[in-house]
Amino acid sequence: MMIYYNNEPDWVYIFSSKKGDNIMALGGNYNSQNNVNNGPNNPTYYSRLRIKNYENHTMLSFNYWKGTLKIIITEPSDNNSNSRPNELASIYMSPTKARILAEGVARIISSREDKVYGVDTGTGNIKGFIAIGRSKGDPFLFIGKVNADGKYELNQTFNFNTNSNFLFDVKDLANIKFQKEALENVELQEFMDLLNDYARAASGAIAASVHDINFYENNRFTGLVRSIANKVGAGNGGNNNGGGNNHFFDNANSEYSEPSHNSQNNARTNRYESIDDLEDALE
Repeated sequence: MMIYYNNEPDWVYIFSSKKGDNIMALGGNYNSQNNVNNGPNNPTYYSRLRIKNYENHTMLSFNYWKGTLKIIITEPSDNNSNSRPNELASIYMSPTKARILAEGVARIISSREDKVYGVDTGTGNIKGFIAIGRSKGDPFLFIGKVNADGKYELNQTFNFNTNSNFLFDVKDLANIKFQKEALENVELQEFMDLLNDYARAASGAIAASVHDINFYENNRFTGLVRSIANKVGAGNGGNNNGGGNNHFFDNANSEYSEPSHNSQNNARTNRYESIDDLEDALE
């Protein structure tokens, strides 16, 4: 296999490659969600988009974690139909890398030539590599791991469907007469849209607009929760804007103030120390 780099360091053009038969899970270049126990919880958000290959029963799926896009190639589990699919390959992408790969997908859509465009990910000695291309006119996605010597350690290919999605050209609606037109690039367009949507949304503009539109509803809900917390004695005590907390400074006279031995009796007694305690009580 030969890999040539152009002047743009993030682009890689493959002029000849040999597809590997390794069916092994490929880790991304970020720590696994399951291995990160420090700091705040970073939930995984699963995309509803699934692209399935009905011939070899592989599937392309996507999720979002810690600001990255994870692209996954899976196959059905051997255990039963309800179990989690086996992960054959996966790679984590930043918004910039996703935007670059989307440009590669656009080029593959616009031409049926056998070309391949890809990007690398990660900063270690073993880097992730993802490519979109055509082989004998059929589009495919390739995910691999490349070591410092330019050799594949692992790789996996997903083949897009080109004869499974049809538009009906209806000639006679009353008698249901039509011609089927295969839309060969539908799955490629879905994949490209996902890459571009992720790259655009990463700016935070969409999240900010949603938060802004929901500001009054969120504020109303926050006020409701705060009033319930104060009612049951779980207020955070940080907001004393005219509140009923009986503080030492509130009872001070004009010259001298001394701590009252009964201050604990004068102050509100809180049975709850955190919002978790409140949730337990409400349950």
